[in-house]
Amino acid sequence: MNHYDNGRALMEAVFRGEETGRLPRDGVDYLNLMFMPEYPQALEGRGGYDPFGVYMELTPEGFTPTKAVIDDVEDWEDVVFPDPAALGMEEDAKKVLAGFDRDRMMLRMDIPYGHFERLWSVAGFENALVGFYAAPDGTRAMLSKLTDYFIEKFRLIKKYYDVDILVSHDDWGGNDSMLFSPEMWREFIKPELKRLVDATHEMGMYYEQHSCGHIQEIIGDLIELGVDALQPLMASCNDIPWIKRTYGDKLVLCGCCDTRGIVDQGASEEDVRRKARESFETGAPGGRFIPSQVVYGLGNEWKRAVIEEELQQYEETYLRG
Repeated sequence: MNHYDNGRALMEAVFRGEETGRLPRDGVDYLNLMFMPEYPQALEGRGGYDPFGVYMELTPEGFTPTKAVIDDVEDWEDVVFPDPAALGMEEDAKKVLAGFDRDRMMLRMDIPYGHFERLWSVAGFENALVGFYAAPDGTRAMLSKLTDYFIEKFRLIKKYYDVDILVSHDDWGGNDSMLFSPEMWREFIKPELKRLVDATHEMGMYYEQHSCGHIQEIIGDLIELGVDALQPLMASCNDIPWIKRTYGDKLVLCGCCDTRGIVDQGASEEDVRRKARESFETGAPGGRFIPSQVVYGLGNEWKRAVIEEELQQYEETYLRG
């Protein structure tokens, strides 16, 4: 197996489905950035209004929508869309990419608020779900308009940041089922996601889908749409061994970890080590795997160090195999 000292070459091999002598690392093989122009007053560390006029409160989990823009799902047309060109991307790109070595690393960017997340941020969670039933035509029109907005935003992101992997966030899953039925997802979300994936590919970027929770019933649909990678694949919510057996040769699996168990404040060192090992042992064989066991927050530095130790140990065993 090739060890791929060059991170960009390693990432290309992962997306081609090759087995590699080591696994990709954030900050070494790719740079993972959050699209900060989407967040209000982020650098000042406080809440505020986002570009859609939704008030975002700063919580320990990040920015959380706390005040909707409309009160009735019949009022989708009242939502005022921002101009993507006014988000300050050119200036932000110059700042965050200073010194970035494109020849050795890929650029991976997280984009918050996909179709469903944006629906419920502007209307409230319950109203967004009710819209599928009470205002289906208006909801479809809103989703279509959102797709147009996302495509234009992605075009500018490619222009100013020259992103390699675009990660679109849209949570569809709960602990043991989807937030709405797979059939509802296929009726409302899937057609618009198809447009988005196709446009992303036409711009020369890989499309990676983020969706927390239980989503395994629609992974086949995501592959059909051309999604290149899927994360975080929470092991507490999905049957990861089954997903790997069924779909592991068709798209890149990212994470495959019991994320909640690792970030739990009561997690012991052995808990973290065991859960990290399980994710590597399940996700890595056969290739198409990125170990995205991301643990944010102050006080969690030791968990990140433990995960890296386990990754290095797994790679040594992996190479001997």
